[in-house]
Order: sequence, then C-alpha cells, then structure tokens
Amino acid sequence: MRVSTLTIPILIFVLSISGVSAQVDYLKLRDRYQLSCRIVDSVELSEAKVFYDSIAQFDIRPGLLEYYSDHAFLHYLMYLKWSNRDDLKIAANSYKFCWVKHQDMDALWSLGMVYGALGDCKQSIWFTERYLEERPDAEIDYKQVYLRYKACLD
Repeated sequence: MRVSTLTIPILIFVLSISGVSAQVDYLKLRDRYQLSCRIVDSVELSEAKVFYDSIAQFDIRPGLLEYYSDHAFLHYLMYLKWSNRDDLKIAANSYKFCWVKHQDMDALWSLGMVYGALGDCKQSIWFTERYLEERPDAEIDYKQVYLRYKACLD
C-alpha cells in the first residue's frame, strides 16, 4: 500500500500544532518507499524525498540506521537522475552517520562509491580499503574495487 504524498506532511502539521513530540518506528514504514537499484522515475524519487523529509521531523525509533541508509541511497539515486552534486554530499553525510554511529560496514563501501563520484580519490580509496579490511570474509566485487582505483589514476 502506498501512502499519499500528503499524508505524512499533514500528520506532521497536526502534531506540530498540538505540541506533541512524536516517535516513529521507521521499520514499520520502510516498505512504503523502498527504493532499489532498478531505474527509478522522477515522480517516484520526488515522492520518496517527500516521505524521507517528512519522517526526519520525527524522533525515529527504532530504525534510525535503516532510515539514514535509505536516505543516503535516495540521494545517490537522485544524483544519478539529475547530476546534482549536492545530493552526493547529502548521501555522504547520511552514510557517515551510519558508519560513525552504528559501525555499519556497508556504509564504508557506499562511502567509497560516493566519494569516488565526488572525485575525492583519497576518501574513496580510504573507505574502500577500510571496508576490505573490516570484511575479509565478505563477497567482494573486485571489479568495482579495480574501477575505483583506476578512476583515481586517470
């Protein structure tokens, strides 16, 4: 079931005028705008952005790590769609939260990807190597590792 684009903002407005500080269980809402690696259209990205921006107004418990991870991925997809580098910076900040606050190993890999897209080779390689050190038993896409190094050599 999909939530109307207006449902969450209206709920936030009602709660804000009533002075209620609300918590939200992001894990229960997550499937409403779950994005994937498939091609996403502009409308779907815009609806998802409204959803994530609305959720950010709440005290997110449980699911804070998942929220920031999904938020970062949304902005990465937005960058791929519209080439706005600010979206990459937002994605980097959200992935950093996942790493710093939750030691989420997948965030390391994603940070390497995002910094590579930003052209910051030092950070891209550092996060990629840190991921490889932290996950020695993980199934690694070494072609992606090679491409990250190669991009920095060009």
